[in-house]
Amino acid sequence: MVSVDEHTQVAMEVVAQSLKISEQTLLRLLEALSKLLEGKEQQPKDFIFDDKTKVGKQKISDLMKKHEKTGGIVALDENLTKQQLNDYQKELKKLGVDFSVVRNGKEDYMNVQLKGNEQLTELLNEWYLQIRSRNSGNANRLKKEIESQISNIQNNQDLLFYYSLLNFRHKYLINNMGISKNSFDKIEGFDTPREDYLAYYYHFFKAIHSNAVGSYNLAKEHYEKAELLLIHIPDDLEKAEFYYNLAIFHYHIHQALFAIKYANISKDIFINNTDCELKISYCNNLLGLACTHLNEFEMAEEYFLTAIDLFRSFGNERDILIARQNLGLMYAEQKQSVLAVRYLSEVNEKMSSNYRALFVEAKQRLILGETDIASELIKRGLHICKELEILEYQYHFEILDNLCNGDKTEILEKNILAGMEYFEQEQLWEYIQEYYEILALKFHNDTQFEKSSTYFHLTYQAKEKIISKEVAK
Repeated sequence: MVSVDEHTQVAMEVVAQSLKISEQTLLRLLEALSKLLEGKEQQPKDFIFDDKTKVGKQKISDLMKKHEKTGGIVALDENLTKQQLNDYQKELKKLGVDFSVVRNGKEDYMNVQLKGNEQLTELLNEWYLQIRSRNSGNANRLKKEIESQISNIQNNQDLLFYYSLLNFRHKYLINNMGISKNSFDKIEGFDTPREDYLAYYYHFFKAIHSNAVGSYNLAKEHYEKAELLLIHIPDDLEKAEFYYNLAIFHYHIHQALFAIKYANISKDIFINNTDCELKISYCNNLLGLACTHLNEFEMAEEYFLTAIDLFRSFGNERDILIARQNLGLMYAEQKQSVLAVRYLSEVNEKMSSNYRALFVEAKQRLILGETDIASELIKRGLHICKELEILEYQYHFEILDNLCNGDKTEILEKNILAGMEYFEQEQLWEYIQEYYEILALKFHNDTQFEKSSTYFHLTYQAKEKIISKEVAK
């Protein structure tokens, strides 16, 4: 075993983490490269590079073909002495180019890295780690530091793509309720890699965005693609992050059992790693939501209160408010509207753009007969959702507005049917059942029994879909 000094060990750890390989593997690669440079080959080959060479691993033979007619090639015979090769490297580094030769089977490759990008790549990697850890203070600091340097890499599409992905993920951390339909547009302007860690991040973050704006079919598609690419991510904590967000997706599409399954996978990984208490708290919070959906209210309350206790220890008020919002939702599901309003009003006072909390509070205010307050909350929520282009909640607020205003059943019917295309497309059968049942009862009260019967039948069909959906992934 080769021993290295402390500084070399630190450098190896940084490189190994960036390349997603073990330190032992990196050490073997360095030893192999050293032997290659010191030894002599029976059949010399040329190693080429020029100022047009792109960043990344490339076959020497491909580079030869690409540049043989364009000139600008510097050819290095493999029989050069180690000292001569070192002299070439020193001169090239003055021009901002670093290179290394890698042998893979019978193929020769050259890795090219532009000077200065290593530091920015490390900053981007660290930024993501802080985002993933929900350390908003450090994440904000690193964002500012990176933005002061970002103009230096305008020609490096891979780094710009990586930066754009992390910038979206940072916005989602700071205010997930502020994500709009077009929050991912800048990222879509890049060519998406087919298979590597950047492809994984693209599909993972695209799934998060799609879920946030209510495009659940699209979210499912990208979660499936991201899961296949997890093989490129040896980091267990990243796998935990993926399955936590996958659990959120299943909760949003009302598949509580799958939400519990993936939340527990994530939680188990976090439990077996250090400094993950905040992440464990969020898993408990999510498990509480899933239990609420299953009407397991006692267990849900236990999860929420456990999460709140841990959130308090970290001193982040936003985390506490999120758990209190979910307690309010739980009380609403138990038809304890007064208790629900107590929690939700506090959340909406301190998180003014939280359209989900606004909707649940407005609904509970209406149940309590507080129509003026409900109407004001509906207006606020509808305005936010129109700005963000959140179609799902636009329909929810418009239907609730009809109910709050006491509009005629025909007007209510028109708005409900307008939303059905979206709800059916995204397979949100719980909402379909709820709204058809409202129409069935309204028409029954209006003595329009034929229409009432039609909507009761549609309610029954939606219930059947709910049962099949809960057990099918």
